[in-house]
This record gives sequence, C-alpha cells and structure tokens, in this order.
Amino acid sequence: MDAGLRDNTGAETAMRFLYNFKDWIVANTSGVVLIQIRDRVEEDWGTATNNSSLADFFVKPLESMQHNWFNLQDFYQSGQWQFLHSDTTFRLQRLVFQYAPVQQHAKAALSFHLTTAEKKDITASLQQPANHQAFQAYKTLQR
Repeated sequence: MDAGLRDNTGAETAMRFLYNFKDWIVANTSGVVLIQIRDRVEEDWGTATNNSSLADFFVKPLESMQHNWFNLQDFYQSGQWQFLHSDTTFRLQRLVFQYAPVQQHAKAALSFHLTTAEKKDITASLQQPANHQAFQAYKTLQR
C-alpha cells in the first residue's frame, strides 16, 4: 500500500496543513492560493455494468470500486475542501489544472522523459476550457 491509496493528489495533506496552521496564516499572510495539478480530470461515476455470469456478480463490485477509487477520493476531498473553506477566516483560493488527453481514454505519461507526442498532448491539454479558466483566475490573483 502506498500513500496514494488514501490521498493520490496530495490535496488532503495540503488541507490538513492549512487547517493546522490557520492561526499563523491569518497573522502572517494575506491568504493562500492552493494550486492543484492533476494527471486526470475529475470524472463521472461511470456506467452500470451487466452481470452476465455468477463470477461477474462477485467480481464486478470489486472492479467497480477499483475503477472509481479516484472518484471516491475526489468526493471525500470535495467535502474536506468545503469544510476548510467555511471554517477559516483567511482568503483561500484553489486553482485546479487538469490533464485532459486529446484521445478519450489516454493516460498521462508519468515519466521525466516525454516523447514529442506526449509533450504536444500536454500542451494541447493546457488549452482546455477548465485550464484556461484556472490561468485567468491566477492572473486575476496576481493583481
């Protein structure tokens, strides 16, 4: 088991840090901008699957749980974010940049040695509307 099983994006760790140091943040800063860079977009819960055999009846729930693990983390962290945002008195802004592949079921390359095609795919992902909005929000915060 690795740390990603509970908090794959590091968001929970960042929120705990902010909550623990909230008094110091109020006294010493004008607020916090939390920038989250994700290697996948937040997704829907998926579609229902057909259980065509007795084995599928037992295996599909586990397979579905594995497939939706990131969605469970997103759901939990969304609630944690709302709690943190409502319980703190300092300015708190979260900007989320997401990798959205050009091909629908492609995954982000997790390597420091990217191919030319992977670099182009990442660059194209930066032009997605959600990322464009995050860039605009960042520019506004800099003023």
